[in-house]
Amino acid sequence: MSNTSRSFNALEANLSDHGLLIAYHNAGERRGIASDVTLRAAVVFLITSWEAYIEDITTESLNTIINRLSDPSLLPNHLKKTISTEIKKDHHEHAAWKLAGGAWRQFLSDRWIEMTTKRNRSFNSPTPLEVDELLDQTLGVQNIREKWGTQACTSLKSLVELRGCIVHRGKLPSTISVSNVETWIILIRSLALDVDIAVRRHLLKLTGSDFGDVEFKLPIDEL
Repeated sequence: MSNTSRSFNALEANLSDHGLLIAYHNAGERRGIASDVTLRAAVVFLITSWEAYIEDITTESLNTIINRLSDPSLLPNHLKKTISTEIKKDHHEHAAWKLAGGAWRQFLSDRWIEMTTKRNRSFNSPTPLEVDELLDQTLGVQNIREKWGTQACTSLKSLVELRGCIVHRGKLPSTISVSNVETWIILIRSLALDVDIAVRRHLLKLTGSDFGDVEFKLPIDEL
């Protein structure tokens, strides 16, 4: 699909791999081997792919902002307010210089790395609320949940919880079918496409550039 992010294209590739898991499951059923292990794997892989997409699209978009935005004063006001609050909480005497000149670019890069590290330590999951907050706090993209709607958000939250049950308990709380997995694949793709569209519009408005205008890599070694 044209005008989609590299992150979305990578997600598409991952989603296509679910067809292999479904094929293995169907082949097992034809041989009389009753097992839901491939469906459990599909659910875990699906949410892992979704989480990777959210992190990748944030990195890809932040890279565009860092490389294309001419002046940090053009950042959304609510994002500037959030960053300003964080700077004020830093009691180091040179904290204010973190945004001086072109240093704001490195600050945004370092800030994203720190946020990612904290998320990994706290085992956060890519629920609607957490995705909404992440896109808001890092890129200034607000209210993605409103674009998804209540039903889609409820479905995503339930799917993330199901992944948690599989990962931590190794079992499903109820029987799932191939049809369930196929429906969830469609859901994840739809949600990701909504994110891609919202972020692309945001980048165009903010910087005049969108996906593909800059290399998908932040100017730091740690990422």
